[in-house]
Order: sequence, then structure tokens, then C-alpha cells
Amino acid sequence: MLAKGLVNTSESIAVALWYGAIVLQFLLLVGFVCHRLRQLEWHHLVPSWFVPPIGIVVAAVTCPTEQQLLLSQHLVTFGLICYGLMLVPMLYRLIFYPRIDSGAKPTIAILAAPASLTLAGYLSVTEQPSVVLVAVLMGVAVLMTSLVYLSLLHLLRQPFSPGYAAFTFPTVISATAMYRCAELFAHHGLKESQLLLRLADVELAIACLLVSYVALRYAHAAWRYWRQRRTHSELPFEPVSG
Repeated sequence: MLAKGLVNTSESIAVALWYGAIVLQFLLLVGFVCHRLRQLEWHHLVPSWFVPPIGIVVAAVTCPTEQQLLLSQHLVTFGLICYGLMLVPMLYRLIFYPRIDSGAKPTIAILAAPASLTLAGYLSVTEQPSVVLVAVLMGVAVLMTSLVYLSLLHLLRQPFSPGYAAFTFPTVISATAMYRCAELFAHHGLKESQLLLRLADVELAIACLLVSYVALRYAHAAWRYWRQRRTHSELPFEPVSG
């Protein structure tokens, strides 16, 4: 996102940041695969596994210039293939092996991200998108986002943990994807564009509320940590008598 914002200020820096982020993401993917292949079990599979292989599609959404379009298209293809390969095993694991450690439960919200991210990335770098592919991705994105909204009724009752950050990006990218779909439908003169626009507005409102809530919870946790440290530092020193 930083690379996208820097294009008008310094294109060379923006492009360098963009390529650097791609390299770091692939290093993350390689490290993740090497680590997980050592001991691969069903109960280890959680929605956060989508992040290393499919997170690279963010590069397509933030593509800085036209010179990077071809690479961005290849990255979208890579993300789509990874999502297609991982979705069924992930759903199988969550349905038949539903137990997830309490600290990792917030990562269930990541289920909303892959379809929306690949959809937003695909529409960002494709001049003539496939109607079938857009329809499939949009349907999966709406379904997964709806399931995550329902799961939030339970997830938000969990004790606060750093995993709460998983509530932010998936909901934001879901709204982004819906706005891109609304633009596409409007471009082709389809009346459904207004429905998609309203849906995108609702998703954006929910995303804003969740991001604000998570930010407040992080601020509250930081304040409590600082207060505890200050309290401990003010305790009187009692020398050990010999």
C-alpha cells in the first residue's frame, strides 16, 4: 500500500518497495513451507495458512505502474491456484476437525480474505475479466464473508489476544472487492451494480467498526501493560537480610 501511495511522489522508490515486498513475501512462503513440511498434521491446518501463498496477491492490488502489470497478473494466477488447492482441505479440516486453540480462534476471520483478495487483484490488473471467474469468486467471497460475520458473534467474546488483528484486513479487502465488482457491473450498464454498491457500503461500515474496535483493544492492552510495568517499578526495594 505504501508503494501505491508513493507513485506520484517518487516512482522509483515506489517500484523498489513493491519488488522488495514481493521478495519478502516469497521468502516468507518458502520458510513457511519448509517449516510445515517437517511435521504436517490436520490439526495444524488453520486459516492463517492462506497468508503466505495468497497474500502475494496484494501486489496486484497495489501495482504501482503499467510496467509491473504482467508480473502482477502472474501473481494473481499463482494466488488463484493456491486458493483452489487449499480451500477444500481447509474446509474439510474446519468441519471434521473443528477444535482450534483459543489463541488461534480469531484467525478464523481470515477465511473472508482469499476470495476477496484474489477477486480484487484480478479486477485490478485485467482489462477484460472473465465473467465466469468473477461470478465464482464473488459468490465465494460473499459466502465466506457472511460466515465470518456470523462467527464474529462468538469470536469477539474471546479474551483479547494479538490474533484480533485477523479481524481487520479480511473485512477491509472484502469491501474493496465489492466496490471493484460494483464498478465492473456499472461499466457494463448492469442494474445489479447498485445492489453491489450498497453491499460494499455495508461491508465498509462493518470493516470500519471492526478496525476501530481492534485498535481500541490494542490501545487498552498497551495501557494496561504500561500501568503494570510502572506499578512494578515503583515497588519498594527490600534488601535480603543476611
